[in-house]
Amino acid sequence: MRRVYFKFFFVAAIIAISAIPSWSQTARLQGKVLDPAQSAPIAGVDVTVVAKDGSVLRTTITGPSGSYLIEGLPLGIQVTVKYRKEGYSPDPASYDISLSHEQTIQNVTLNLKSARLSLAPVQENHSM
Repeated sequence: MRRVYFKFFFVAAIIAISAIPSWSQTARLQGKVLDPAQSAPIAGVDVTVVAKDGSVLRTTITGPSGSYLIEGLPLGIQVTVKYRKEGYSPDPASYDISLSHEQTIQNVTLNLKSARLSLAPVQENHSM
């Protein structure tokens, strides 16, 4: 009887161990969004992961420390990370990443430059 229980638990353990990789067949992407001029984190940035066909896979918003975490991305594809916040322009405009091998891609730093406009004074011409 003990031998039957041992075989049962041994087979159950093998099945459980072989199922572990199927639980983690997704990738995660994490990093920060910074203002490179000040090396300061930027909160409230929309970070979106887009597939090559243009479909949005996941989106999130950076926290107070400029950090983001996107989970549940499919492995084996090339994606584009887009990021935006009003008053800033992305540098570069987007970031391409291959999710073919890595399950966790860390420290993806995205830079946003301040898009403040500098206006030159307008000179009026009153000659007629």
